[in-house]
Parts: sequence; structure tokens; C-alpha cells
Amino acid sequence: MVEKGSADMFHLAPVRLWRNISIVMAVAAGIAALAGTFFADGSIAVHWSGSGEPNDSAGKWVLWVMLLLAVLSLFSYSSFLKRRPGFQTPIGREMACAMSAGLVSMFSLIDITLVVYDFYSFAMVPIIGTAAIVSVFIIYALIAYFREHHGPEAREKK
Repeated sequence: MVEKGSADMFHLAPVRLWRNISIVMAVAAGIAALAGTFFADGSIAVHWSGSGEPNDSAGKWVLWVMLLLAVLSLFSYSSFLKRRPGFQTPIGREMACAMSAGLVSMFSLIDITLVVYDFYSFAMVPIIGTAAIVSVFIIYALIAYFREHHGPEAREKK
């Protein structure tokens, strides 16, 4: 018998925008993992020095781990909705879906960055990848805020 609330763990985000973004990013991570597995030579650079030179590498399996984390993050929106000790209220549904999409995007962008760096070993690739990951969270949070407070549903409530 399934407890009430536990079945919500394995559902995609209920907000169409965030669900579609998450699915597209997970598919992009899958394509990157396949491309890296079949077309990359040797191991994948996973750590860079301050000057942009790779100083650690791992096998191609790391691409599949990032894909797995991206797919598992597809179902994480309900975790953001739970009440946590020390916080007065949980975040709203829109923001929870946005943060879930942010997690999917983060792992997908890591996968894409690792594969792109393997094909084009420029020092700017990890910098651009890191900037993209940080900016995704900021942009998603801003979009969720404006959709929640200034979107059509918010205007109907006033």
C-alpha cells in the first residue's frame, strides 16, 4: 500500500514550462553522453587548474552519472515543496519547479561542457560552462518569480 504523498515523488513537474525545459535539458544530456561515449578519445577532463589547464580526468562513465543525476532531478520538485525545520513556509509550486529544472539543467550543462571540452580543448569552455550553470539558476528563479507574482494567474487573484 502506498502512503499518501509518497506517490508524488515520481512525477514530473506540474508546470508545463519547467517540465518542458527539464525534458529538453535531460535529452541534451543524453545526446552529450552518447556523443562523448562514442566519439571522445580516452578519458574526459573533469577538473581544471586556475589557468584553465586540465589537471584531472575520469573515464567516460562520468558522463552517464551526470545523465543519471539529470534524470533523477526531473522528479525533485516535490522535495522543494516540503516544509523544512527552521523555515516558515516552503517555496511555491512555480519556484519549486524552476529549481528542479535548474538541477536538471546543471547536470546537463556539466555533461555538455565535459563533452565540448573533449572535442574543443579551449580554456574558455569550462568558464563558459560554469557561467551558464550559474546563470541558469538565476534566470530560472527570476522567471519563476515573475510568473508567480506578475503572470496571468497573479492578475486574476487581484
